[in-house]
Amino acid sequence: MRKITTYLPSIILSIALVFCILGTAGVLLAKSILTSESAYKVYSENGVRDIISDSLGSYYRDKANTTGIPSEVYTENITGDYIDLAVKDCIDRGFASVSDNSEFQFTPPENTALETAIDDFFSDYAESIGYTPDEEYEKKLDSAKDNAYKVIKSYCDIYKMESLYEHGVMQKISSVYGYLGIVSKIAVSVTFVVLVLLFLVNFKEISSWFYWTGVSCLISGIIGAVPCAYLLKTGYFKSFSIKEPQVFTVFTSAMTSATELFEKTMIADCAVGVMLIILCAATIIAGRSSKNKK
Repeated sequence: MRKITTYLPSIILSIALVFCILGTAGVLLAKSILTSESAYKVYSENGVRDIISDSLGSYYRDKANTTGIPSEVYTENITGDYIDLAVKDCIDRGFASVSDNSEFQFTPPENTALETAIDDFFSDYAESIGYTPDEEYEKKLDSAKDNAYKVIKSYCDIYKMESLYEHGVMQKISSVYGYLGIVSKIAVSVTFVVLVLLFLVNFKEISSWFYWTGVSCLISGIIGAVPCAYLLKTGYFKSFSIKEPQVFTVFTSAMTSATELFEKTMIADCAVGVMLIILCAATIIAGRSSKNKK
């Protein structure tokens, strides 16, 4: 293990392996979490539907005095299932836009119950004051429905995809998003090649391959796990200044989940490193015992 012909190449390959492991773990993590399924899972597992429902209730109660329309007209017809449907549709359209670099367009699904409730309110109110519906009446009715959908859109676009698209962020993400699959395969392949080269360099002394690979796993695991532990321990993501509760919740939850997953991966990496180093020691001891018996 100490021979210069194997030591120098081994240490170089071992250092390269550290970066390969970190890079591969990072790319695979990005590939696994940057999906519509993962984004919706964050929404569904963190009570965001209730947050949106409560926020809409507060909004319409505040607006009731201005518009004259009771908040119940909206809150009783914007159900939890409808919010789920609207959020999922927004997320799916957002990832479709990123995937094929197309224009992001999101309009909340049709809500017949809500439109009927608004129709009924306008009709009952007009009848109560003896007002005959006319063109102005129809304009106000249509405006009330359009505004309702605009508000729903605002609250259900929990990842602010429309804003990201308008500022060109989604277009930039799109330029690299499609390469995640290829990059992940390249990263895994390069890591495998480095492992094979390290094995070939230490072919005559297999314990050395266990040692260098174990050291690389241990170091990369520590480098990856320590910052994650710090971020989680200090609650760093909770310090984000995002006013909208549903947006704050999904972003902080998504970042926390990703950090936890990466930390667990790096801890497993450390465990593999420790086992390989132990295996190295066991191999050396077994070899020495074998020689002593001879």
